[in-house]
Amino acid sequence: MPFYKFTPLILLNSSSSYSSNNRLLLALKKMGVPTEFIVYPNMGHWISDMRYQMVKMQAEFNWFEKWIRGKEGWIDWRKMIETLKERED
Repeated sequence: MPFYKFTPLILLNSSSSYSSNNRLLLALKKMGVPTEFIVYPNMGHWISDMRYQMVKMQAEFNWFEKWIRGKEGWIDWRKMIETLKERED
């Protein structure tokens, strides 16, 4: 079996790269690769918003906790982003 079948992947995306990375996501999922896809709205190639940087750090931390340390669960990043939007208002 190829190595990619066993290598989980987290895709961190700006809204500008959503289209091409969405195709990659679909292909990986079709091959059975465990994949998480996070899109940061209104960001370019660099995540400049401090709140989204916090979401990114939390997502990366939880990803390693899940796939390296074997801890169950994954963050509900959509809920986290919505919470951050509420604080902005």
